Amino acid sequence: SGHHRDLHSFPTRRSSDLVVLAIQVTNQTTLDSLHEVFDRTTGQANLVVIPANETRQPLDQNDFEKAARIRGVEVAAPSLHIRTLLASEADSWQIAFSLTGVAAGNFFQLDGVDPGLDPQVRVYVLESGRMPRQGKYEVVIPAQLAAEKNLRIGDDLAVLALEDQAELEIVGLLANEGVAILNGGAVGFTSLDVAQDLFDRAGELDEIALKISPSITGSPTALEAYKQELAAMLGDRIRVV
Repeated sequence: SGHHRDLHSFPTRRSSDLVVLAIQVTNQTTLDSLHEVFDRTTGQANLVVIPANETRQPLDQNDFEKAARIRGVEVAAPSLHIRTLLASEADSWQIAFSLTGVAAGNFFQLDGVDPGLDPQVRVYVLESGRMPRQGKYEVVIPAQLAAEKNLRIGDDLAVLALEDQAELEIVGLLANEGVAILNGGAVGFTSLDVAQDLFDRAGELDEIALKISPSITGSPTALEAYKQELAAMLGDRIRVV
């Protein structure tokens, strides 16, 4: 309403000013949309712990346990992010590039997560079925992807692993929001231990998402100070963002 009052109070505003105003409104709308996408995919994660070094030395179980014990951390959720291919698309696979690099959806993103912890920091909206169980070769995928590939709950999703293809039973379908929009919808979620086993990454992690106490996140200044404190406690190998 404040913007409308300003606009009507200057009837002689030059056209160039109106163009600038229109661009500002458009930019703000774009930013709002980006924030909405970020909020829908990340959910309640306030900080993320990732490897800091250029060689991308992975995180490990000790890093996870250390982060989970730190004052102010309400939930710590470990994950592994694998770029692979659906076996059905391997023969016709080719690299496609966008302005920002490899085009989203050209690869299949398989995330290994803790099925109990990850939904506390990222947004999962199940349209049907359930989350995968720890230690079981199961996966949830977007319902839209399932429809495109003519798959349903109970079918196997075949993905390329290190030595051969792996078959993961589809146990849940995700609505087209939250984590289901990652990588253009070409994404699936299995349990962390299964992903580690399939891709020979035992004990390794790519990311630890942290939900922080509201007493800290209520103030941007307090959160920034806490982030610096957390980074110092976790060490130089690790980056907190």
